[in-house]
Amino acid sequence: MSWWKNYKEDFILMLEYIESIKKRSDLTPFFKDYRTETMIRMVFESNTIENEGLDLTGTKRLFSEIFQPSFIKFESSKPTYKKDIDITKSIIEDIKKLTENLDITDFNDNKLVIYKDKKKEFITTLNHLTLISAIDIIFRKSENKAIDYNNLFNSENLKDFHNILSKGLDNNNNGLPGEYRIDGACIDMDTIFLQPSLISEAVEKSIRDLLVKLKSGSNIYLETMLFVAKFIKIHPFGDCNGRLFRIILNLSFLYSDVPFYLIFRSNSRDKKRYDRTFRII
Repeated sequence: MSWWKNYKEDFILMLEYIESIKKRSDLTPFFKDYRTETMIRMVFESNTIENEGLDLTGTKRLFSEIFQPSFIKFESSKPTYKKDIDITKSIIEDIKKLTENLDITDFNDNKLVIYKDKKKEFITTLNHLTLISAIDIIFRKSENKAIDYNNLFNSENLKDFHNILSKGLDNNNNGLPGEYRIDGACIDMDTIFLQPSLISEAVEKSIRDLLVKLKSGSNIYLETMLFVAKFIKIHPFGDCNGRLFRIILNLSFLYSDVPFYLIFRSNSRDKKRYDRTFRII
């Protein structure tokens, strides 16, 4: 595990640098735009890792032409949130409102003609943008540094987030969106995931272990990374496990006011590197 020690030390140094640049008021306008840019890029890369979703141009176009008008209007109308009380409850409530306001009802509409032959790719990208945009709005408008990690990390949130990511998709015919899988799952004969009857307790134990570490003062970024490594090995849902764990990682960044998104690159070299990393943690 010496590689983890070195990575941990380098990562903490990077976070110290981030804390220093966050204090620079002259960079505030830059980070406002950069945060949105990295959010869109994160959605594209996360979907592409799974060989799904729209390409980068389509992802940007979907956000700017269909999503952003509702996003801007909704963001300007929302009150300030309290991190220790409202954060996760509000995400689910606001996602419903955002979805109701999006003009995405008819694939024959001129706005959607570009996507008519890519309905699955469209829905996959739309779901991802809907979830992460609602999360982004709430963290942009949140205040109060009181820590309630129980409110941030719990199985109900995982299921709600998965339900949004999987809406309108088949979830690999292995359980319903927002519910744990009902059949076995594997990548290959060397990677067989936990049997369904053990999933619920394994998820709850992993969350309990994470909360104990966080409440004892451990680094939220590093502990969340270890949590998602366990999560991906459990593979609790029929589909969207990887996309969900990448959102969970970004929750720790957003909660700590990091002004950009953590992006996992989808090119073959980087994908192999992080696949290998999660196998040996």
